[in-house]
Amino acid sequence: MVRRHATAWSLLVTALCLSTASTASDAEAQPEAGLSAAEAVRLALEQSPVVTAARSRVEAAAAGVRGARAPYNPQVELAPGVGFTNGNALLSQQFDISGRRSAQTQVAQGLRQAAEAELRAAQLRVAAEARSAYFDLARAGAIHQSAADTANLARQIRDLVRRRVEIGEAPQVQVTRAEIEVARAEQEVARARGDVRGREAVLNLLLGRPAEAPLRVADPLILPEAPDGAGELARQAARDRPELAALRGQVRAQEGEVAVARAQRRPELFADFATDIWSLDRDPLRTRNLGLQARLSFPLFDRGRLRAEEARARAGVREQEAELQVGVQALHREVERAAAELTAAREVALNYRDAILPRTQELLRVTQAGFAAGLSTFLDVLEAQRVVRQTQVEYQNALFDAVRARIALDRALGAAPGLPAVPAGLERSPQR
Repeated sequence: MVRRHATAWSLLVTALCLSTASTASDAEAQPEAGLSAAEAVRLALEQSPVVTAARSRVEAAAAGVRGARAPYNPQVELAPGVGFTNGNALLSQQFDISGRRSAQTQVAQGLRQAAEAELRAAQLRVAAEARSAYFDLARAGAIHQSAADTANLARQIRDLVRRRVEIGEAPQVQVTRAEIEVARAEQEVARARGDVRGREAVLNLLLGRPAEAPLRVADPLILPEAPDGAGELARQAARDRPELAALRGQVRAQEGEVAVARAQRRPELFADFATDIWSLDRDPLRTRNLGLQARLSFPLFDRGRLRAEEARARAGVREQEAELQVGVQALHREVERAAAELTAAREVALNYRDAILPRTQELLRVTQAGFAAGLSTFLDVLEAQRVVRQTQVEYQNALFDAVRARIALDRALGAAPGLPAVPAGLERSPQR
């Protein structure tokens, strides 16, 4: 009778342990139907007020370019006279011979390039936040599933202990101990369930959904690939990072300001169609004088205002170029730090997957075999199961740390899965 019960115990615990171990080791490869990470990024971008505000700034900057490119508007002047003063009417058209309009266009184009880059930077921030929340929910779901498996095992062990007590093969105190273990396991399940709900609420709000809306993630935590070499990462960041494109746009706009300041020294050409009208109280229809004229308008001499304006614009160019160099240096440090953190997080996760987790599973198998042989108690089996459970939690946290490091590196490189294509203006932005 004792051997038969021991055999039953062995089969039960072995099956449950193998099932739990398979769930832990294969968590990376078992997606469930639900929302994908790329879809979560798309929804977050659609709902983000930060992205909406940045997109509005791009539209305003594009309107500024159209306005700068447009020719000057014709002007009409009406000055009716009273008494001995003649009235006159003037239709005037200004022509750009100083280069002021092209300089203003350069300023507007630089500001548009900066606005487009800032939009891309806002999209990257929102995408990184959405991906972090998404995979944090995936981590919480895996931990909840592990807690549920542990609670299920504890309940089945409790039921077997009850039957052994009923037939006199175990003392009553073992039932009490088994009930305590079940309560502890169920408490862990409740805690993990609350953790899942909290992270569901965070992700739902990012996606513009009600916080309590049901949500399932389809993409599990997967150990990311090792980062590329430092040289390739630096080149990719310099090419794709929108903050650098924004600084280049500011440099371009400041160079346009220098051109605008220079254009103020050059003449402006006007073509006028004019007519003189006699005073309104002296028969205005008696005579009219019509004529065409060309006018040149330019400063007679500079008392320092124009030189100061050009000096101010040149100083602005130097400032923006220095800011660009600061951004490049900061970017290199950010990329190197993110790559190093990803490498370290991968090593930790690999150590859990390949060394620590298999050993805890082996400990559980040895403990259950000892219980079947009468060399260990069911509490030893439960303790070994708790060790496996704790290791699984640590492994899921290590996986999430690696995924989060990958997200940070993608952000540093100016990339993220699910983002729309880079605007053409950013792709063609000059490198400095």
